[in-house]
Amino acid sequence: MDFEGVLSKVGSFGRFQKLLTGFMCLLVLLVVLQLYSQVFTVGTSDHWCRSWAEEECGLDLSSWECELLKRNLSVPLTSGPNGVVRYEQCYKYNVTEISFADVRDSEFYYDDNTTLDVIPCNHGWVHDTRLFPSTAVIEFELVCSKSSLPNLAQSLYFAGYLVGSSLVGPSADYIGRRNTLLVCLITTGCFSLVVTFSVNVFMFMVLRFLTGCCAISLITGTFIIGTEFVKESQRVLISNLMWIAFALGYTVIAGLAKIVYSWRVLHLVTSLPYFVVFGLAYFLVPESPRWLIAKDRHEEADEILRMVARVNRKKIRKSFTTKHCTGMEDASPERSNEGLRSLLSRPRFIIFLINFGSSWAVHSLVYFGLSFSTGSLGIDPYLSFVITGLVEIPAHFVCMYVPEIIGRKWTTVTFLFLAGAVLCITPIFSPGIVRALIAWVGKFFIVISYSVIFNWGTELMPTFARSSGLCYFSVCSRIGGIIAPLLLILGQTWDGLPTLVFGIVSIISALLCLFIPETMGVPFPTTMDDMDDLFGNRRSEKGWQEVSAREIDDEKDGAESNSSL
Repeated sequence: MDFEGVLSKVGSFGRFQKLLTGFMCLLVLLVVLQLYSQVFTVGTSDHWCRSWAEEECGLDLSSWECELLKRNLSVPLTSGPNGVVRYEQCYKYNVTEISFADVRDSEFYYDDNTTLDVIPCNHGWVHDTRLFPSTAVIEFELVCSKSSLPNLAQSLYFAGYLVGSSLVGPSADYIGRRNTLLVCLITTGCFSLVVTFSVNVFMFMVLRFLTGCCAISLITGTFIIGTEFVKESQRVLISNLMWIAFALGYTVIAGLAKIVYSWRVLHLVTSLPYFVVFGLAYFLVPESPRWLIAKDRHEEADEILRMVARVNRKKIRKSFTTKHCTGMEDASPERSNEGLRSLLSRPRFIIFLINFGSSWAVHSLVYFGLSFSTGSLGIDPYLSFVITGLVEIPAHFVCMYVPEIIGRKWTTVTFLFLAGAVLCITPIFSPGIVRALIAWVGKFFIVISYSVIFNWGTELMPTFARSSGLCYFSVCSRIGGIIAPLLLILGQTWDGLPTLVFGIVSIISALLCLFIPETMGVPFPTTMDDMDDLFGNRRSEKGWQEVSAREIDDEKDGAESNSSL
């Protein structure tokens, strides 16, 4: 009996699996809070050079009105990225030797003939705190020459994803799914908690990198253990439920950021639940029976499966055992890597891996680029961020049906191309509700394509190289995530430029995906011959794949049989 048959006896999707899925969705939600907390902890707002810090305005003005008056009298006007005239953010007139009272009382105005020198800010900045009352940008003064550091911090977080994703697989195979999950839970909580006490931006960036290393390992471990307790036919449902939880995380973090004004308190609030959930996971989450059986630890697997049967109210025999469970051999990383090397010996497969890997990078680039650029849409950033997440929910429902109708290839190509087309026209519109609506449509399309490409990649890789192949695609995806925040820096030149780039690369990637074969209705490739059939290499010219002598003999025998008939 294989493990699918074992699950049928103890319940493949009963109360236990439903409770476990709910708990795994909670873990996914916590990871989203960490991922997107930086949207608000380094949120940027209008700022300008501070002048006359020690002087009072009088005139019965509030402190905010006083700061605006000082700005008007000490900061030159300039043309912004969209040609809109605004006050300079990094320079001011040299009013060091001029009293504020003298300027105010003499009705002094600046014009093009003003002879005062324009100098960089030398006494700090005044920030508009009406939208973001307390951020790391304000506290560490990450503006002007340091304005790219928040984007670099987010890129380092994704660099942590890159490192962590390469470690979680071997860790889960060596120490087990449950232990990996527990280690990632406690380390993510600890590093995130210490971020709260950062004394400078460099400490903040290093700790965000370490948090990213652990957070991606946590979400990967969550998906592994969540799907190994159900049948293969139910894994798509489980995965989509977890992705829906991921989308709901947008709403939760935006709501918390709106209520919690301090960026340090926000990090504290999103960190403490990890320790509570760690305690729950320690007592409630069992080890994966699949892993235990693969490691020949059958008694432990039997005990866990009996517990699953009790929770699911299934009756099983006392002699129940998994010792004769088939198809659970321990996977060999060396064999998977060796299989990938065999693919790299074929030029056509090299081109495929480059093409498909770049598509994963583009999907990640566009997805996270849109998620982190909600503040440039010209509407309330909290509301914009919530809607950006909510549009993912219907997209995941589309993913349950459309790929089974038109196939993985055409679903990916169609929706990736539509995303690119929509994003290319987005910069035409000024920041506001119209631009936001178009960007949300683009996000809807890219989520569909991004979700499908995961399944497509699994079905394209042969069994002997599937693990290492998916690891390679994951690395490509992380590279796209690293680039996304850095690309947003282009918005300082023109706020529509990043979106235009997202659109162009999406269209190019969609067209390149036309050269990748469809997998709907095709069995998983298990051998190199299956890959040749899938990619149409069986009768290709010399230099690609030659037909083996055995196959030629078989064909000759078949021809002789036909001729004799």
